[in-house]
Amino acid sequence: MVAPEREGTPEGIIQTPDPSWHRHLETASLTRELTRTRPGPLGALMKRAKLALRRFPRWHDEFAAWSYGLVPRAIAAGRQRRVHLVWATCAPFSLAPAAVAVARALDVPCALDLRDPLPEHLRYTRGADHWFYRALAGARAVTLATTSCDTPALRQVWGSRPVSPILSGMWEVDPVPARPADRFIILHAGMLYGGERDPGPLLRAVARLAAESDAFRARARIQLVGIDSAAVRRHPDYPPVADLCELIEQTPYRDVRAMMAAASTLLILMGEEWYLRDAVPAKLYDYLPFEAPILAIGGMRGVLAHLLAWSGAGAWMTAPEAIADVLRAHFQRWQADGVVRAPRHPAALAYLTQRRMAAEFAEVFNATVEHRPIACRPGPPWEGE
Repeated sequence: MVAPEREGTPEGIIQTPDPSWHRHLETASLTRELTRTRPGPLGALMKRAKLALRRFPRWHDEFAAWSYGLVPRAIAAGRQRRVHLVWATCAPFSLAPAAVAVARALDVPCALDLRDPLPEHLRYTRGADHWFYRALAGARAVTLATTSCDTPALRQVWGSRPVSPILSGMWEVDPVPARPADRFIILHAGMLYGGERDPGPLLRAVARLAAESDAFRARARIQLVGIDSAAVRRHPDYPPVADLCELIEQTPYRDVRAMMAAASTLLILMGEEWYLRDAVPAKLYDYLPFEAPILAIGGMRGVLAHLLAWSGAGAWMTAPEAIADVLRAHFQRWQADGVVRAPRHPAALAYLTQRRMAAEFAEVFNATVEHRPIACRPGPPWEGE
């Protein structure tokens, strides 16, 4: 395994310098500050400009130096071991050509796994000679964590060869019973990324419900748990519902686990950035073992919406009116029973596990090394069901 340098890294991991200061500089940039914290005409203009500029560079990956810096060390380490296959998980997407270069030097096949949605500069590139798609063409197997990565550009270089969709899964597979609570809790457990995960539709929906029902205003609370939960204070829709929001800093998982068991609605916030718009967030797999319904807000109706419907765990929506309707129904159920449950479909829970994911990767690796067809599910599990 190759990874950035970190204190306490276990033995057996090849380390290479970590240039994450690039990300810190980009986070502090004026354009990001404008688009995150200043909704309105100027912020919208800056977002459109950023989107347009991302489509032009032939090389755009802030970790390119890191990815290519590990190539000689990985080749040297591979020649000292018995290596059968090189496997790279993207992002960063510059790991794709780096992995292919290592595999060629070691004369072994390469498998590329796309765990994140493709950014605009890769979705809208002008041809198959782009560095990323040349790397894909040189791989022996390609796997996807989300079917949104299965783009026309990928098919242009991959042709009719099979692509294996391998969704992630839950670490905690035992169901966690819902715990009755004396308040109606709408819980978001995770980072807001400085405002890129947009809580606006939720805040407007809650304001509508609080205006129509004194009981809702008295008993309902939005709990935002995470290192940057206070970022919601900058949102223009926050002041009318400030008294209904509990902003909780980073909290140990055992405590968050108890919060998820007591919640009446588990919240996933999406956004308009490429990595939020049609992604399958890890938060889905954190929430699935719990009984409360999941409400995903924002982004686009894509893979996440299909997964929520297929698993019976919840729903995706964007309009504040529709969000208010769902929360009103959940609140009425909580008033009657003291708890809100959304039973998951057993077949979906059985499928969406880390154990199944590991088994599918093992099949991809074995089939690639043995030069035989990959015997994994050829499409998303919800198709045809």
